[in-house]
Amino acid sequence: MHFRTLGVSILALGLAACGGQDEPAPAAPTPAPEEVVETPSNPQNMSWEGAALVGALSATDQVTVTPGSSVVTLVNTNIGGMNSGGETSGASIEYTGPTLGSLNGQTVTVSFSARAAGGQANRVAVAYSTNAAGNSGWERFDLTSDFADYSFDYTIPDIVDPASDFVGFWPAGDTVVELESVSVTVAE
Repeated sequence: MHFRTLGVSILALGLAACGGQDEPAPAAPTPAPEEVVETPSNPQNMSWEGAALVGALSATDQVTVTPGSSVVTLVNTNIGGMNSGGETSGASIEYTGPTLGSLNGQTVTVSFSARAAGGQANRVAVAYSTNAAGNSGWERFDLTSDFADYSFDYTIPDIVDPASDFVGFWPAGDTVVELESVSVTVAE
């Protein structure tokens, strides 16, 4: 009988140590890691690559746009002249930065990664257009057969124009341009 009492006592002590519960208490939930969302220092800074570039780049009668898996191919059709104003006559990307706040008098940097994939000229012209009150004109770049980064600066005229702007691309002659990424940043 003494062993039976001892056994019940040990069982009671064990239950007391567990808080008197038959099952162990559930573990405290592990908090989910905080999602880190990077906020650009300037919301007017925009970039396009991959699928975003494919969706943003519009063709014209003068420049065809062919999407690939990670690049967009641009080819000059030799129809019409080079216009760097408005949406430009080259393939273009609509830049909505000005709709987020006035860019008048500010400098923007247009950057892109590209290469010449064929043809003899190996040159591309790029323009920044305010779509209303001026543009950079065509800035010309000699491309290599490897992807490289290129850029130019343009100071927006002192205007009030909240409309979207455009970045245009015009391959020279028979140059086949593969465009990997494009960005527009506003100097702070």
